[in-house]
Amino acid sequence: MTRTCSSVFTLGLALMLLSTLAAAQPKSNRAQAAVDTSVVFSEIMYDPPSNGTNDEYLEVFNTSTTTSINLSGWKIGGSVTNPVTLSDTGTGQTTLAPQSYAVILGSGYFSGGARAYQNAIPAGTLVMKTSAGLSLNNGSDNLRLITASNDTVASLTYTGPSDAQGKSLEKILLNRNDAATNYALSITGGTPGTKNSVASRDRDAAHIRLMFTPSDSVPVGTSALLTSTVKNLGLLALTNFTVDFYEDANANTQLEAAEKFDTKSFSGSLAQNDSASVTANILTPAAGTRQFGAVIVSAGDEFSGNDTLRAALKVYVPITNNPLDTNLIVSEIMYAPTSPQPEFLELFNKSTNAADSIKLNGLRIGDRATLSQVIKDGGVNLFLKSQQYAVVFANGNLATGTANYVIPASALTLEAGADLSLNNSGDSVVVINASGTTLSRFFYADTAAPAGKSSEKIAPTRTDSASNFAASVAASGSTPGARNSVTAFDRNLSVQTNAAFFTPPATPVNLTYNVINRGLQPFGNSATVRLFKDDDKNNLPDASEQINLFTLTTNLNPKDTLKSSFAFTPASQDSVNFIFTLTVAGDEDTTNNL
Repeated sequence: MTRTCSSVFTLGLALMLLSTLAAAQPKSNRAQAAVDTSVVFSEIMYDPPSNGTNDEYLEVFNTSTTTSINLSGWKIGGSVTNPVTLSDTGTGQTTLAPQSYAVILGSGYFSGGARAYQNAIPAGTLVMKTSAGLSLNNGSDNLRLITASNDTVASLTYTGPSDAQGKSLEKILLNRNDAATNYALSITGGTPGTKNSVASRDRDAAHIRLMFTPSDSVPVGTSALLTSTVKNLGLLALTNFTVDFYEDANANTQLEAAEKFDTKSFSGSLAQNDSASVTANILTPAAGTRQFGAVIVSAGDEFSGNDTLRAALKVYVPITNNPLDTNLIVSEIMYAPTSPQPEFLELFNKSTNAADSIKLNGLRIGDRATLSQVIKDGGVNLFLKSQQYAVVFANGNLATGTANYVIPASALTLEAGADLSLNNSGDSVVVINASGTTLSRFFYADTAAPAGKSSEKIAPTRTDSASNFAASVAASGSTPGARNSVTAFDRNLSVQTNAAFFTPPATPVNLTYNVINRGLQPFGNSATVRLFKDDDKNNLPDASEQINLFTLTTNLNPKDTLKSSFAFTPASQDSVNFIFTLTVAGDEDTTNNL
């Protein structure tokens, strides 16, 4: 009992002491400490466009709706040895108003000369400088926001993407969540002192695509469709917007009122993340490259940075091709390779005439990449023989390409004079001969093939529509320099059977198999199917092990299947291995004959 009373007395004393200490702490200090937590990190520019540390900046935001906070004496800490202290920039202003931003720059930014953000930071924004440079690491860093009383009120660890130069990391939701998932690369590059471009908004109509149909290059005298796709990134429904279409006729990069040639309206409602398209018609009476733009007009749109998109249309005069050049086709594209494999473009001479070699000297991909042979041969002419492939790698990628792809020795391996620049999000591909004649021009979408697989032409013709391409089904993901895995053979017979059959000893079982015509032509007459009982289990069809022979007496039409079977009675419980073989003269693919 005595021990129990003693424990109760001690606890009561501790509570009294805590109460006394709390009462002794000034009420204003406790209130300020609570308010300080309303200041959060909102943006980090760690790899500025200038590539100089003086142009790095941090942005913080006061989430309070009622209380201003004095940032004088606050510090930025982290991986730097000593935290840097914040002070005013000579204005005497250090107080951050409710629901407002403060931009924090290193001391070197104010050392003289032009200032990178003087036109980007809105007037009236609180700007603070640090006692030394920010020295933010481009790869990754840890940052802490520390009050004047040395309390850490925010802590952030970031890892910078490799393609982030000139783009800040912006917080998506302005709260105390500093997890990586609450940050994204700025859409506009950076928004110092203003609402983040990646922030959720109630009303935000965004232009996500502006593209031409049938392609971004058309013959003179034809028409093209310019399609604008608008997505609702806002939290509320998007209703009744319009898209204004412009042609930048004076090429000054400004979309002026006099250059607007059409307006299309969308009447309806788009839920969040839904999209809709409107289309304008364009006539092409003259050749040349024409610049177009489209602008969303939506009442109450809270972010104009994603309202405008631009696109260029090339109008060309068709030229009668050299008859031989018309045999040159693009047969395969690897635009999203898996490291260390590089991008490639495959060309094919579809002629079956042995005399129809095509000269490749001066051939260009797009309008800038000139081909050169693997072995630098001092200007020796390059010819692509009939039924021969050429695999084209970007400048500097030839060695990497030949080392990481299996390319038959019969194929040419070539190196372009510049990058191929095959965009993963979709792109136009143009092949132009030395005289300037366009031999091939087509557009592929980002869905043409998944990462690590090429987009292969199905029929080796000059048809470059999306329906004539398919993702490679080869185990390696591509077939550079070889027949495409999605291209059907004219004559291709295969044999197919079950992987296993089951039956008790001394009980007959039907060993069924199918003969399938996978080619484009009727085929199969006189084909023989042999069945072998692999007694020595060496996985080889030895002549002495043949137990059945079947001969086709007619052709099978394309995609037709002939089913047959052979009755076999096992003598014991031991497993028996069987081998089926198919033999037919003229079969162009024997990989499926066993």
